[in-house]
Amino acid sequence: MAYIDVHDQPGPHRDFFDLPAVIVANFGDEYPIWHAPFKAKIRFVGFVIGEGGLTGGGGVNYTQVQTIDKGTDGTGATVLETKSFNAAASEFENYLVYEPATYDDVASGTVLSILYVAQAAGEDMPRIHGYVEYEGR
Repeated sequence: MAYIDVHDQPGPHRDFFDLPAVIVANFGDEYPIWHAPFKAKIRFVGFVIGEGGLTGGGGVNYTQVQTIDKGTDGTGATVLETKSFNAAASEFENYLVYEPATYDDVASGTVLSILYVAQAAGEDMPRIHGYVEYEGR
């Protein structure tokens, strides 16, 4: 009987991650969110805003979320997408922070990270529950 690995199955896979609440003073740290288990096509990265939501800082003092491709050795710095939360973001709502026009091919071992960037005074980020959806290529 042949063994079928979960990665051999067609269709999308979803891995989940959690990020702690972060105050603006601690922005600048990158948070690794995903390690490609095999050659894959990234479909999207999304997350659910935690309790409290975001006010958007009136469009002046807000936070940007960057999804970064760190490569397979962790030294990469390719910003795949920057999502600005410059308007209110309700708690427990789903937001896509990276959604490529065509699925993004990555090598086995590729690492993705999230970086928060303050605009003007910025805005503290609540806890985040996120996910990366991908499929084998």
